[in-house]
Amino acid sequence: MTLEEDDELCFPQLFNSSCTKPKRSELEAVLTYITLSSISLLTTTLNMFVIISISHFKQLHTPTNFLLLSLAVSDFFVGLIMFFQIVLIDGCWFLGDATCSAYQYVAYVITSASVGTMVLICVDRYVAICDPLRYSVKVTQGRVQACVCLCWTSAVAYQSVLLRDNLDQPVLYMRVFAVAASQARAMRSQAAAVSLQGSVTVTVKRSELKAAVTLGVVVAVFLVCLCPYFIYIVILTAGGTLEMSQSHCHTSDPAA
Repeated sequence: MTLEEDDELCFPQLFNSSCTKPKRSELEAVLTYITLSSISLLTTTLNMFVIISISHFKQLHTPTNFLLLSLAVSDFFVGLIMFFQIVLIDGCWFLGDATCSAYQYVAYVITSASVGTMVLICVDRYVAICDPLRYSVKVTQGRVQACVCLCWTSAVAYQSVLLRDNLDQPVLYMRVFAVAASQARAMRSQAAAVSLQGSVTVTVKRSELKAAVTLGVVVAVFLVCLCPYFIYIVILTAGGTLEMSQSHCHTSDPAA
C-alpha cells in the first residue's frame, strides 16, 4: 500500500498493514456528526413513542398494529446501533475484532427483521384489499404473532435473507396496488347492483383504505431510503471485482 506524506494511519504500529483515515475538513466532520446523531436520536425517540402507545392502549392491539410494533422495535434498535456508524466516520475501528463481529451480526439481524416485518405488512394489506370479507378470519392475532416470531427467528439464524426479502417486497406491494384498483371497481359495481335490487349497500371501510395508503407510503419511503445503500454495495462489489481482474491480468502478463 502506497502512502502519501500527509496520510494518517489508523494503527501506526502496523505501518503499511494499517488503513488510513479519510481526509475531512473540521466543518464536514462536525456536520456529519450532528446529522447522524440527530437521525439516531429522532429514530429512537419516535419509535419508542410507537412502542409505548401500542403496548399501553388495548384498543390498539390489532394484527396490523402488532406488525407495526415489530417494525418499531427493529427500527428502534437501528437507531441505537447508529452509534457504531458514527464511530466509523473516521474510517477506523478501535473497538476490537469481537465487537466488530458482534456489531455486524446485530446489524444484519435487526435489518433483516425490519425488512421481514415490512414484507409481512405487505402481505397483511394484500389480504385486506384482495379478500376483505375473510380478512378477520385469515389474519388473526395468533397467526400474526407466530409470523413475527418466525421473522425474528429467521433473522437471527439466516442473515442472508436480507437481500431476498428486499427483492420480494416491491414486487408484492406493486401487486397489492394493482389489485386494489380492480377490487375497488368490483366493489363499486357490486354495491350498485345490490342497491338496485333493494338490498343493503356494500360500503368500504375508510379506515382500511387509509391504513393501506399509509403503510404503502411507509414501504415506498423505506425502499427509497434503502436504494442508495444497495446501489453503493453493487458499485463497490463491481469495483472490487474489476480491480481483482486487473491485478490478475498484470500478474499473468509475461511482459510485466
